[in-house]
Amino acid sequence: MPRKSSTVEYLERLVDWSGSRQQFCRLTGIQPANLTAYLNGSKAISWKRLRTATREVFGEPPAFVPVVEGFDLAQGPPRHADLPNEPGIYALFDSAMRLIYYGKATSLYAEVRQTLSRHVSDVKPWTGTRDLTFGEVAVYLSAFTIARGDATFRHDIEALGLRLFVNNTFNKNSASFKREG
Repeated sequence: MPRKSSTVEYLERLVDWSGSRQQFCRLTGIQPANLTAYLNGSKAISWKRLRTATREVFGEPPAFVPVVEGFDLAQGPPRHADLPNEPGIYALFDSAMRLIYYGKATSLYAEVRQTLSRHVSDVKPWTGTRDLTFGEVAVYLSAFTIARGDATFRHDIEALGLRLFVNNTFNKNSASFKREG
């Protein structure tokens, strides 16, 4: 017996997750005859249509998923168990929960740890003669993964945040939007 294609295997699981063939067809708008043809391999289903069907079965994922909120940096820097290697945005706060740094990351874990070791004076030279790192200044961390969108979307979310908070943060610049219109 030949091996099923990965699209057919995924479609079978998606039908199971939806509850039944009838429920799957109702949720996705795929006609029962087409579903049968897709499942027996006599008609090909595209990955694009499978992605759409997945969204129709499970719903649209939230754009932002909180990973940590008010993580106490007095415990030490976040570990891999605390932050994933996923794209997202993060914010560092002082002891009064005032935002002091806001950034985007292609890997939250790596970027947050790098930012905590960065010298505040490297980001904002006028902060004084003390050579403090963000790890010494920041007390709390919040981080969110971005489940939808691309790198440009992540950049634009950072730009929006910086425009809202630019006068209160140690960020170097206020950023600009990449996607216009």
